[in-house]
Amino acid sequence: MNTNKVPVVKARSTVEIEYKAMAFLKLTYPDLLKKPAPFPGAGFFDSGKITEILNYDYGIENLNDAEAYTDFDNKRLVLNKNVYEGLHTGCPRALFTLAHEISHIILHSNEIRYRIFNNCQLNKLNRSKIITYRDPEWQANAGAAALLMPWPTMLNIIKEKKLNLFEMATKYNVSYTAASIRMAKYDEYLSKKKPPAYFGGLTSC
Repeated sequence: MNTNKVPVVKARSTVEIEYKAMAFLKLTYPDLLKKPAPFPGAGFFDSGKITEILNYDYGIENLNDAEAYTDFDNKRLVLNKNVYEGLHTGCPRALFTLAHEISHIILHSNEIRYRIFNNCQLNKLNRSKIITYRDPEWQANAGAAALLMPWPTMLNIIKEKKLNLFEMATKYNVSYTAASIRMAKYDEYLSKKKPPAYFGGLTSC
C-alpha cells in the first residue's frame, strides 16, 4: 500500500489484532499456534489460498516503487517480483511483506470496501497526522507480527526461556528487528502490570 497518504481506519487495539491473526491461523495453519515455525509464505501464495480463504485475486508485477499493494476496490493482492522470489528463498523481509498485505485484507477489506461502494468518505491523511491505532499501516505491521510470531507460541518461548532473540528470529524466519519489537511488546505489557490472564486469554481463538 502507498504509505504517503493512507485512509484513517477504525481504531483497533493490539489485542483485537492478535485475535484476528489467531483466527486466521486457526483456519489456515493451526499447527503454527502450537509450535514455533515459519509461516509458509511461498506455499500460501502459490496454493491459491488467497482466493480460497480471503476471496482476493493475487498476482506478481514489476513494481517500481513498492514491495506490494492491496487493491481493495478490485480485491487483488500484488507482490513485486523480487518479493515473490524472496518468499521462495526464505527472505524474512519478503515474508513480512506478504504477512503485512494479508493483514490489510483481514483487518481492512470489509471496512474500506463498504466505504467505497456506499460512497462514504474515505479520508486520507499523511501517516504523521493519524493517531497510531487508527493508522492502517501500523495495524498491518502489528497484524504481520501476530501472524508470524503468534502469542501462544511466543508465550511458551518466554516461559521456558528456550531461545534468545537471534534464535527466535531464525525459528520464525523473521528479522532480528521484528523479533526485538515483538519481544519489546511483551515487555511493554509487563511494565503495565497486566495480569497473567491477559496473556492467557490470547492462547485460543
